[in-house]
Amino acid sequence: MKLLLDLEPLLWSLAEPDRLSETARNLLQDPSNPVWISSLTLYRWQEEAARLLLPFPPTTNPLWSDFLFEELPFRSMHLECVGQEDFKGLPWYEDILARQAISEGMTLITSNPELLDLPFSTIPA
Repeated sequence: MKLLLDLEPLLWSLAEPDRLSETARNLLQDPSNPVWISSLTLYRWQEEAARLLLPFPPTTNPLWSDFLFEELPFRSMHLECVGQEDFKGLPWYEDILARQAISEGMTLITSNPELLDLPFSTIPA
């Protein structure tokens, strides 16, 4: 299963893995599940880090080197995915993250209840 991590589960997996649901933790620990991080998630992390005066880039965290993931770049095809009418009213970041998951055939691990209620593959963080 291809997994796409939202910001909160990404941070929890690095610093507080016990905050993750058992399902999310087991999926992330299974080496047969490739884990992806959206470039927009990294952008959002950088914005939050600047706002809260936290360290960024994440490579400064020694836990980062042990966490294997692929970066998912933002592509124009993500804006053209099926079911886009379902995402009206979501903030831009959640809208694009949902479109990335759908168009790439990924399961999104998120703590956002609005995303968990949408009609695509999600797992509660």
